[in-house]
Amino acid sequence: MLFRSYFLGQDKHRFETLRTLAEQWHSLGLRTCLRMVPEPGQTYPPVPGLEVLAHSIDYPSNIDSINRARCLLEITQANQSGLTVRCLEALFFDKKLITNNTSVRALPFYNPARFFVLEQDDPATIAAFLAAPLPALPPGALDPYDFSHWVKQFETLSAA
Repeated sequence: MLFRSYFLGQDKHRFETLRTLAEQWHSLGLRTCLRMVPEPGQTYPPVPGLEVLAHSIDYPSNIDSINRARCLLEITQANQSGLTVRCLEALFFDKKLITNNTSVRALPFYNPARFFVLEQDDPATIAAFLAAPLPALPPGALDPYDFSHWVKQFETLSAA
C-alpha cells in the first residue's frame, strides 16, 4: 500500500495537531499512515487516520513505511527550528515534506513543490501539493549533509 503522507513519532504534545491533520486529510480521502507513540500512562480518543501504537516500531519497519510514502510529515516542538533529521530523511529518501518548521524556507534546497509549511501554505492546496510531481534537487545539494562528507571534514580537521 502506498501512502500520501507518513508520520511516526512520540506524542510530545503533538497529539492535537496530529488529530486535526488526520481528520482533515481523512475527510479529503487522502491515504495516510500517521503513527504516534503515546506518552506513558496517557490515553487518547480514537481518530480516523491516526494510529496510536503500543510502542515504537523498529527502524527497518520505519524505513519500509518511508519508502511506501510520497511525503513525510514533520511536527516540530515549540523550541525546535532549523534543519531536522526528518527533513534530511525526506531529502535523502527523495520525499516531499509537510512541516510546521517555518525555517525550511531559508534552507538552500527549499522548493515550494517539495516543502509544504503548515499554517503558512494554503491548506486547501494540500491534495494538489501531494499529487504534483517531485522536482529534482540541484546536483550536489545534499553533498554537505552526506555522511562521507562529514567524515572527510573530520579527517581534514584531525590532519591539521
